[in-house]
Amino acid sequence: MTNLNKGRVISNHLTKYIVEHKTEKFSLEVSGRFKYTAYSKSDYPVVGDYVYFRETNHNEGIIEAIEERKNTLSRLGISNVFNQQIIASNIDMVFICVSLNQDYHIRKVLNFLSMTQSNDFERILLFTKSDLTENYDEYINEVREYTDIDIKLISSFNESDINELKEFIDTNTCVFIGSSGVGKSTIINKLIGEQHFDTAEIRISDAQGRHTTAHRELITLDTGGAIIDSPGIRIVQSYIVENVEEEFKDIIDISNECKFRDCSHDREPGCKIQKSLEEGSLLEERYNQYTKAMKLNAHVKRQERAKGIMQNKRKK
Repeated sequence: MTNLNKGRVISNHLTKYIVEHKTEKFSLEVSGRFKYTAYSKSDYPVVGDYVYFRETNHNEGIIEAIEERKNTLSRLGISNVFNQQIIASNIDMVFICVSLNQDYHIRKVLNFLSMTQSNDFERILLFTKSDLTENYDEYINEVREYTDIDIKLISSFNESDINELKEFIDTNTCVFIGSSGVGKSTIINKLIGEQHFDTAEIRISDAQGRHTTAHRELITLDTGGAIIDSPGIRIVQSYIVENVEEEFKDIIDISNECKFRDCSHDREPGCKIQKSLEEGSLLEERYNQYTKAMKLNAHVKRQERAKGIMQNKRKK
């Protein structure tokens, strides 16, 4: 855009956005026109966005527009079940961090997999605190029943693990997500070589941690890559599952064996879904994930259509 600077959002604090342009950092706000044309909170800048801004004072300015996002990592908002909360944008990798202590549960892994399902970025399941167990295969085999996602083991006490992860990230932009206390901030501190993020001890009783990361922030590595840390996520629900056939292939395959093609999987005779649930070969939690994803997708798509109509009216 003519006469505007282009920078990347590295953090935001309420209505202020910290944007990196070349080697400088700017404190910016969005313009009045931007506020008028924005339909929802998800239209505002997020960490990872490239924005166009004009400088008003030294290292201060106004954001006029956001460059079209390559992709986003989103979840359902806490207050509104149908509200999209964007965690980060323009990313190449997502590390799903699950520690090998009491934090581990296959349901939690499946929830994170559903939330991060996308063809636009690579997903890696990062088993943290690998020094706490020698039974790696037990965890890996359980995950392999549902997905062939890439799995890596890491201990923040092992320097070779940190160096290997840093080489793997290379020049990519990656996001670390997971529950509080799984060691995200500790690993990131090791990767950047300084105590940038605060860390805290976990509770012995339930192996849960406190939210030591207060906000999302993008930090550039000396390799040219970038890391985005985020507050611990306790309630994990995807905003929309873009490829239901891929994410829930196990359920789709079972439903294809139903006697009737339009089977609702309720009480129809010859329903393979109900039979699998009764036999225990299909977890009820897994099936509930699928039905919820289908309902949310339908609702969200209706919302997105309404949003497009409203935005076009405002722009005119």
